[in-house]
Amino acid sequence: MTTLSQDGKRAIDTLIHEFLQSKKTPGFVLGVSNIDEELYFHGGGPRIFDDAAGGELNPESVFWICSQTKMITALAGLKLIEQGKMTFDTPVADYLPQLANPVVVDSLSTTKTTFRPAKTVLTVKHLFNFTSGLFYPQDEDMARGNLNQGYHSKAIHASEDPLTEWFNLLKGDLPGVPLKFEPGTDFVYGWSSDILGFVIEKVSGQSLESFFKENIFKPLGMESSFYLSPELEKRLAALSWREKNGNLVPLTNQIPIIEKDPSKLKLHFGGVGLYSSMRDYLKLLRHIMQINAGKPVQNPILSQESIHSLWVPALNEAGVKSLNELLFILNFPPSLQWGTAMAINNEDWPQRRKKGAAFWSGWAGTEHFIDPAKGIAVVFGVQIAPWGDEEVMRKLFPKLEEAFLKRDTSIAGMTTLSQDGKQALDKFIKETLESKKTPGFVLGVSNADEEIYFNGGGLRVIDNPAEGQVNPDSVFWICSQTKLITALAGLKLVEQGKITFDTPVADYLPQLANLVIVDSLSTTQTTFRPAKTVLTVKHLFNFTSGLFYPQDEDAARGSLHRGYYSKDVHVTKDPLTEWFDLLKGDLPGIPVKFEPGTDFVYGWSSDILGFLIEKVSGQSLDDFFKEHIFKPLGMETSFYLTPELEKRLVALSWREKDGSLVPLTDQVPIIEKDPAKLKLHLGGVGLYSSMRDYLKLLRHIMRINAGKPVQNPILSQETIHSIWVPALNEAGVKSLNEFLVLLNFPVSLQWGTAMAIINQDWPQRRKKGVAFFLDMATLSQEGKQALDNLIKEALESKKVPGFTLGVSNIDKEIYFNGGGPRVPGDPSGGEVDPDSVFWICSQTKLITALAGLKLIEQGKITFDDPVADYFPQLGTPVIVDNLSTTHTTFRPAKNVLTVKHLFNFTSGLFYPLDEGALQGGLNRAYYSKDMHVTDDPLTEWFNLLKGDLPGVPLKFEPGTDFVYGWSSDVLGFLIEKVSGQTLDAFFKEHIFKPLGMETSFNLTPELEKRLVGLSWREKDGSLVPFTNQLTIIERDPTKLKLHLGGIGLYSSMRDYLKLLRHIMQINEEMKAGRSVPDPILKSETIRSIWVPALNEAGVKSLNDMYILSGFPVSLQWGTAMAINEQDWPQRRKKGSAFWGGWAGTDHFIDPTNGIALVFGVQITPASWADEVKRELFPKLEELVYAALTS
Repeated sequence: MTTLSQDGKRAIDTLIHEFLQSKKTPGFVLGVSNIDEELYFHGGGPRIFDDAAGGELNPESVFWICSQTKMITALAGLKLIEQGKMTFDTPVADYLPQLANPVVVDSLSTTKTTFRPAKTVLTVKHLFNFTSGLFYPQDEDMARGNLNQGYHSKAIHASEDPLTEWFNLLKGDLPGVPLKFEPGTDFVYGWSSDILGFVIEKVSGQSLESFFKENIFKPLGMESSFYLSPELEKRLAALSWREKNGNLVPLTNQIPIIEKDPSKLKLHFGGVGLYSSMRDYLKLLRHIMQINAGKPVQNPILSQESIHSLWVPALNEAGVKSLNELLFILNFPPSLQWGTAMAINNEDWPQRRKKGAAFWSGWAGTEHFIDPAKGIAVVFGVQIAPWGDEEVMRKLFPKLEEAFLKRDTSIAGMTTLSQDGKQALDKFIKETLESKKTPGFVLGVSNADEEIYFNGGGLRVIDNPAEGQVNPDSVFWICSQTKLITALAGLKLVEQGKITFDTPVADYLPQLANLVIVDSLSTTQTTFRPAKTVLTVKHLFNFTSGLFYPQDEDAARGSLHRGYYSKDVHVTKDPLTEWFDLLKGDLPGIPVKFEPGTDFVYGWSSDILGFLIEKVSGQSLDDFFKEHIFKPLGMETSFYLTPELEKRLVALSWREKDGSLVPLTDQVPIIEKDPAKLKLHLGGVGLYSSMRDYLKLLRHIMRINAGKPVQNPILSQETIHSIWVPALNEAGVKSLNEFLVLLNFPVSLQWGTAMAIINQDWPQRRKKGVAFFLDMATLSQEGKQALDNLIKEALESKKVPGFTLGVSNIDKEIYFNGGGPRVPGDPSGGEVDPDSVFWICSQTKLITALAGLKLIEQGKITFDDPVADYFPQLGTPVIVDNLSTTHTTFRPAKNVLTVKHLFNFTSGLFYPLDEGALQGGLNRAYYSKDMHVTDDPLTEWFNLLKGDLPGVPLKFEPGTDFVYGWSSDVLGFLIEKVSGQTLDAFFKEHIFKPLGMETSFNLTPELEKRLVGLSWREKDGSLVPFTNQLTIIERDPTKLKLHLGGIGLYSSMRDYLKLLRHIMQINEEMKAGRSVPDPILKSETIRSIWVPALNEAGVKSLNDMYILSGFPVSLQWGTAMAINEQDWPQRRKKGSAFWGGWAGTDHFIDPTNGIALVFGVQITPASWADEVKRELFPKLEELVYAALTS
């Protein structure tokens, strides 16, 4: 942490004392803060010039901060943009019609003014960066170094319409508000911030004072204000006036200034009007520094992205020239830019602030800057007129700044490790190595100046002590850490002007001219289409190329892809063509996962960037790296495993399924290691390096990034900064986070130009803004093995029929296993596998709900539609108070039954406990054959529900409670009515076909071949094949006349998992903006599945029903599934959505962990009550979670 030494503080104290004693300046204060706290505040001199009775200036003294108001106005404007209430591109005239027809003034004088209508629309963005053309005219006051009339005129505050009066002052005799140039073409200092302030008032409906207080001052505990209240006036530093002879006198009436009487003030000037203490202003700067650096901030006034924009250059070449000419008169070193709110140094100021410092000042003498390189902010407060005082601006403040910035040694704060910390690391490393659970390893840590820790050990070659120990200079195959170095090399070419980010890759590698987007890649059928977007160099840097690692057999085993290990590329005369042929396979072009630039995928981008570097530079990748990176840094890193490097190489270990470690021999193929055979340098995976050498590179990057002196920097600071600039759109962010969640990393990540960037602190670990990457990992082998073992034991016990278990993350299937005979008691029928077909029963309900939501999205139904509009049978339902075979009591329902009630099971439609249901079987309205032999099956079905009652029976008034029942079936019939399609046809068109699912209501011969037969649990616990122990639904597709949306589908668990994965992907769109190809529903619709739908009575009824299953309760219901309201210990997390089917299938989605799970078994009666299943399924789930968190 940056601080000031006691010697440094004393030196500044002395300098301040000397200046005050000289009487050449009025009283002043100086404050310095690091990112966490105030480091220094001092000053003095009379608050009122030559009036000691008024007291001394101090950190709480109040100053009229003039143009330092502008930054705060910009922050407030950014707040409105974050809130979505305006955009940078909004025309200003939308809020202030006075600016609809501005004029560009070519010559402004008292005798003749020439002007022309402006052609460009003035936007909000132009106000932020002073490219509006709105200028302070060089009137008489301005020529004397005073304020413009537009600030000091009393007429504004005496008018009934002060804003119109103000615009009239600006216009004068012109037909429109004058501009110096076409908006957006140059920079000029002027009225932009004032007009931005008026826009803020219009948009927010608040005065600028109120908006600042609510959104900036109150959250930060600042007393700053446009109103000079009596409390503030008591502490106000009075203005001094510098006479022409150099003497100082109090300001009386030498020049007019803004209206200071709060009772008369009618217009808040966002460019000049605030009063603030320097301590309060320093609070604000510290808050900005904290957000900018990604530190935890309570009540941040803006997002980090918005604060970062303060440093993004906004001016074109003409604007830069104009800004520098303006500030030259203040004797500032030039080379300046403007961000969103302040000027930005483009180079170090000798012995003062560093490149990247953001600053501004006020007309009456106040100053501030933030120096991110040093991690400090500075405020300086004085009150002197006229503007541009020689003693203050050119002598006093620069000397004060030099006093605490001229030597790094006066600012202490280099990160190090305590002795206790080092000992704790040493102990942990020693214990880990002694456990023999890991092979040898090293850990190295560096600050920006030096290595501060290195330790490790263990055998360099497992089980072979003669080969020595692992140490900091041991060599590792660094795999995907190669990617960072390839990116740095590519950035070197960009700096050299040899390529640009927008260069089409096909200009150098024609194999990439005709990409194809692969929608489905399999060994049987691949579907693809031509890519429309040109693949550029930028896409390679940020992994938005679409070039992906295919999930081939090797990758599924946690191994490398064939494009890395194939020996063919090294034995051919044209290795690059061979490599591209491996990627293409039988496709007409190189496959990509999406249109370049639209998403993120981890894959071949770095390798292709490496080939491009070779083409452009005319050097091998190894030679280019050596010349531009390794040699300047003294690194021995190489693509070639030379004899020297091989002597120090840490051998690969292999983790067996039992957890033991053995040397890697031929368990998996890896890259060509023989330097004599190597023909292709793989920029994504191919380097060998010691960790000490790699740490040198990281330290070098840190030094450049921090603006420290660097000998032979490999890249400019600007280029290194780009590593931290977010490169991904919302879809890409989502894909990156989904990819890395497998590694059990806390997510909230971005990608820069070369590494992943953390967007939030990892508790007790690395901080927001950290850049990193490492090689790919997957689910632990131990976790998979434990699942395999339990499944094997369960099947061998014969206590459970054949079953299957599948798990997916948001991108892909990560586990599937199972077994047992598909036909109970008949091994000849084959084994249950992921593609076996199950009667999924009530898991049909989710799909029916999704189909209903599709109709709502299409505007064909609404949640509030009365169901009776489609089915008159439900126009007069009755509420049954007592249902029995002897005496049923009922009453007419008063509430209208709506579509919404069908989705959330608050319809009152219930499964009555008839004879079949009492035996653990199905209700008659599901199994009755009558509905399939009639010409009007729907009427027959409703008649089955009604029985002898005058209307369809309900358990309660619609909307007042929850009951499980016929709601999904009725919703299915409604979908058929509205769509004009059968439910099977509607599902196929809108869900199954887009997702490649074979799920169906019709048990076709193809599905029946794969159907898992039902088992029956006898009372003694034994299992027998299901025959006719109870009646089930009609399964003959030739007889089926009614599709039951609550129970009727047949599906494989693999197909159902596809659907859950698709739901997860869409659900994440609202969080990270991932673009999902051909989504079946919008993200807001999918999110509604998680919105609680039940009142207190409904929650109780749902939980009372579900407690029978033995599951932990505390449940809600959304639009389609039950929702956990709390974590289930060692199992699914709060917010998981789930349901199951009567015959034994189950599923859930856990958004917290980003997984979905399916379980398929076929067991009757009432599998939810089956004791063996109730014991097995939770154990499987627990092992899944243990595997994910291992």
